[in-house]
Amino acid sequence: MIFPSLFPITLRGNAADSARISALLVMAYSGGGIMPQVFIHLATRIGFHPALVLVSLPSYLLIAVYGWYFSRPQPIALMEQAPS
Repeated sequence: MIFPSLFPITLRGNAADSARISALLVMAYSGGGIMPQVFIHLATRIGFHPALVLVSLPSYLLIAVYGWYFSRPQPIALMEQAPS
């Protein structure tokens, strides 16, 4: 249910950056398939907890930077008065 609404919500009000935002969203989807495999590989070599830190900390940091960078206040459109 989230995929049909994620792109429009994310791109709303950011027309100038839409190509970059779309690329980041596609990379995030790809990361959702790659990062679990990286975690399993690391967990078998260095242990569960260190692998969890090495995989999740950079991921959440990237999400926080993304949210901070694109969290601009949206301008409020003023209604024009109809001619009388």
